[in-house]
Amino acid sequence: MNKKKAIWTIIGLLVIGGIFVALRTRETVRSEVLLPIERAPFIETVETRGEVDALFYEELRAPGGRYSKQLIYLCPEGSEVSPGDLVAEFDTAELLQNIDELREKEAEEKQARLDTELTADTAIFSQQVILERSNEELNIAEVRKISMQYEADKRRSIAVSEFNNVRRSVQAAEKKLKQLQFDKKEKLRRVDQRIERIQRQISNVEKQLEQYRFTAERESLVVYPVTYISGLWKKAEEGDTLSQNREFARLPEFSSKIIRVYLEEQWVNKIKEQGAVTFTPISYPETLYHGNILSISTLATEGHYRQYKKFFEVIVEIDSSDAEAFARLKPGMVCNLQFLIRNWGEAVAIPKDYIRISQDGVPLATIREDDGGDRLLPLDGTAETADYYLLTNRSPEHLTLVYKEL
Repeated sequence: MNKKKAIWTIIGLLVIGGIFVALRTRETVRSEVLLPIERAPFIETVETRGEVDALFYEELRAPGGRYSKQLIYLCPEGSEVSPGDLVAEFDTAELLQNIDELREKEAEEKQARLDTELTADTAIFSQQVILERSNEELNIAEVRKISMQYEADKRRSIAVSEFNNVRRSVQAAEKKLKQLQFDKKEKLRRVDQRIERIQRQISNVEKQLEQYRFTAERESLVVYPVTYISGLWKKAEEGDTLSQNREFARLPEFSSKIIRVYLEEQWVNKIKEQGAVTFTPISYPETLYHGNILSISTLATEGHYRQYKKFFEVIVEIDSSDAEAFARLKPGMVCNLQFLIRNWGEAVAIPKDYIRISQDGVPLATIREDDGGDRLLPLDGTAETADYYLLTNRSPEHLTLVYKEL
């Protein structure tokens, strides 16, 4: 029994030892990585993504005014449209209701005008009758006055007094008639002003009604940009209510295709206008396109802030020499771009992942020699990019980097 127990003890120790050796070997493999690198042409680039856009396009914006601006129709994004095709429409129920209310007011004012005119004409007619009677009485009084001129003074005086009284009555009737005619004219003028004001309001609302329908003016493609709607950055959808003058759609001109990119501020100073750019659309990964930087914004773009970083708009002009390839690009397509920063020529590029920093702040690379030994290569003063240190002058043809886990 003791012999059997000893055998099992030895087997157990061997198993434990094997596991320990395997773990140590695995740890050794994990703790060291070798990377052979060779001297080769090195071109520094910035890689990013952008969307095909148009340099010139028609912006569609929500109409102004106090009325509701709810979208009830949107042409599907990417649809090709011709002149006159309906692109978008806003709800016009509130405007139509206002027009109906204004037309009711207009009808009421027109009826009030008829009533005012009828009342005034009745009063004028009555006054004209009174004036005619007064004129007849004046004629009679004048005849009596003439017939009494050879009568006694008292009778002649009475006739003259009656004539003067009747004449004053005629003058008062004439004055009142003129006043009634003037009042009629003024009342009708005020009513006409109210009617004209209402008609102008109707005309203005009808003009706004035209602004609630958007049609294409040329051959184009419907694109919906991301915009701020109801507290969210999103594309416009049917049912959304927009603030006045808010852009919600674009109709690009096919002849002015560009790529609009937003670069972080650390890269903006490294590129220049007319700099070379290559890109590949995700839709056509086998096709390589060329272009150049058309413009670089001098101000950070509003709405493009991420993690306290500012981004600047860069517009890339697309080379249209290959007409067939140029025609395949559609606004909204996503592309992978490479901006050429500098051609360093022949260089040995050491990835910064293989670099450790000394206590003095000097970047150090561990190099594996041919005899299996390691040496530290200081890289202070060496040219560098965002991801590499570059050995350009009198550098060896190849190196083997050592990465050791701490």
